Amino acid sequence: LSVDLTLPNKLTLSQNYPNPFNPVTHIDYTVPISDMISIYLYNTNGQLISKLIDNKFHVQNHYTLEINAHHLSSGVYFIQLISSHKNLTRKIAVIK
Repeated sequence: LSVDLTLPNKLTLSQNYPNPFNPVTHIDYTVPISDMISIYLYNTNGQLISKLIDNKFHVQNHYTLEINAHHLSSGVYFIQLISSHKNLTRKIAVIK
């Protein structure tokens, strides 16, 4: 077991694991300075499917978000992390 005790120095959004998944996956992200964070799920048409985290205050740290896609159909989706300084996006795949 390895634990990273260092504080992050940049905003990151890792690839989810497992990917593809059914129905649960996890995605790691880091916040380098205390900030308001949103994480949204979009379909390939750019339609907002879910506000996983909506404008929630985060302190500088490492985080893991669990995503349950039991309500989603098979396909490709996009996870977008939005901070006051930067936006990051990752492609995820749901297989049922």
